[in-house]
Amino acid sequence: MDNTQLLEREWAKVGASLKLCGDIGEFDEGRFTENPELREEELEEFKESLEEFPQTFEEHGYSTLEAMGVYFVLVRLAVGNLGLSGIIAKAFAHGYAFIRTGWALDTDTSIEQNLFYKMFFQSREDHSWEFSSPVVQERLKLVFDKFMEWEQDREHYESEVEIYQEMKQEEAEEAD
Repeated sequence: MDNTQLLEREWAKVGASLKLCGDIGEFDEGRFTENPELREEELEEFKESLEEFPQTFEEHGYSTLEAMGVYFVLVRLAVGNLGLSGIIAKAFAHGYAFIRTGWALDTDTSIEQNLFYKMFFQSREDHSWEFSSPVVQERLKLVFDKFMEWEQDREHYESEVEIYQEMKQEEAEEAD
């Protein structure tokens, strides 16, 4: 299987998981080589992850940094088709990649990744979920709706992120 076929297969899986959120559109290979929505650094990291993904997938499934890198870009482009943009699309993509692979990145969307994680898993953590599972689709729809709410009201987004950040800081201080 070449990289194009691999991307097309994984794009279909993302589409199945986000089915209740809307139609992510057809696979378009050109969006993965040159894309104004992604920084040059992100495209380079994506290409490197894509090269390693087939080998690491055979041994570790989706629980790899390479899978995280591939899924970050796939989902970022998919949710762009569903109406998310900028930092909100980036945060959703990081959150999705985190729940798919178990790998979180320390980025400017770390708080949103954690919120996504908590909304999706609620009380049960299992990174080996099925893309077309109705439960997965419903949970992703719940998370997507929250991110869409933030997309439409950036002040509300900033307020909720700030509240969560303060709660995490208080928890950390109490633990010390």
